[in-house]
Amino acid sequence: MASFFNKKVSDLTFEDIESLKSLGIRESEFIDYKEKLPSNDKIAALVTAFANTYGGWIVFGVKEDDDAKPEAIVGVDGTGDDLIGRIAQLCYDRIHPAVLCDATTVDMPENERKVLVVRVFESDLCHAVDGTGHYVKIKATKKPVDREEFIAEADTGRISWLLNRRQKHVELRTRLVGKARQRADLMGGSSGHTSEEYSLEVSVLPMYPRRQVLALDDVYQVFQSTTAAVRDYCPLWLGTHSVNLAFWDQSLAAYRALDVSSGFASRSYLEIGTLGQVFFRLCRIIQEDGQGRYVWLDTIMVFLIASLLQAYLMYQRGDHYGKLYVECTLKGLASTTLGIENAISGRTIRQKATESSIDSFGGYYDFAPFAVMMRDFLVGFTSRLFFVYGIPKETKRSAEQTVETYLQNAQLDRFGMPAAGVWVSQGA
Repeated sequence: MASFFNKKVSDLTFEDIESLKSLGIRESEFIDYKEKLPSNDKIAALVTAFANTYGGWIVFGVKEDDDAKPEAIVGVDGTGDDLIGRIAQLCYDRIHPAVLCDATTVDMPENERKVLVVRVFESDLCHAVDGTGHYVKIKATKKPVDREEFIAEADTGRISWLLNRRQKHVELRTRLVGKARQRADLMGGSSGHTSEEYSLEVSVLPMYPRRQVLALDDVYQVFQSTTAAVRDYCPLWLGTHSVNLAFWDQSLAAYRALDVSSGFASRSYLEIGTLGQVFFRLCRIIQEDGQGRYVWLDTIMVFLIASLLQAYLMYQRGDHYGKLYVECTLKGLASTTLGIENAISGRTIRQKATESSIDSFGGYYDFAPFAVMMRDFLVGFTSRLFFVYGIPKETKRSAEQTVETYLQNAQLDRFGMPAAGVWVSQGA
């Protein structure tokens, strides 16, 4: 996969633009090439089409061949500020509601021309261009939506087609997670390990699952290669011994017992599917001794990072570009103590949990850069976890420091994941 799709727009280089040509990345519903800057109306229509469909990239200053592949990088005239400002003004003045996008210019090495790259984000709203109507992206073209179904103004409340289409994908996402939970119950049923027990669950899916991220024939190979890579970080991740494999509805699942130190026995379930879904469950996460019942922060953080790393490696193989939905559930916290002895400070926080579970924590995150998404999700979840265990003072700052420690120890760059950069604290 070209590094072009895995970087912040502002970090793109001329080498990244050249990679589109060298790899023969053809125009699709996710990327569009323009040799010249077209009229404002045409730019606005193209931006709207991406926002109304799957999001994507528009690269101005690249000539394409008859097969819709980059043929030459020619650049466009103008200063970086003028080109970026033009895009920003169109997004806010000509499109309603305004479209969120990122834009940057990349210098040509042999002249003063620029390559203008615009990253348009998929929107939950329905956008229209003044005076021309609504557009969606279909393959390598933009297509006006039937005007009889829409009113001329950008009244999103009456635009049913796009909203209904997206709602179907949201419902599919919910079904995929629900089926994964049922299958995890089934595979662990003989030992009584179900979703109602003390368990950690992580779900990672495309925001709107609608196309194959992996071919069915590739699922097994990708599963094996990615789980082996994750074991370099987490040796207790699914291994080659005592693993039961099963195919379910175009997905592959594995279930195994984990032998953890200090006599702590657990079971895990991992499933990946052709639509880009990753589901992980770790059962029996509670340890008990003569002093009480403990939830170890080290166990939670390591397996959370391993789950997200599994998803990252799978998407790298499957060429996923869009937003992700990430959700985590932690059950069985009642009457437990949060233990951090093996993780950060060498002591155990003695506060008892004030809630019995953390249900469906998460939301929508940008895929690239993945390290930033991982960090933002982990900080949010850790803040929630600390609050449950009565650590309100500077909760977010403590969570930020905790997550940074674990991510540094994970050394994610060895998996080809670009660094998240310097953390800028938003306060406690």
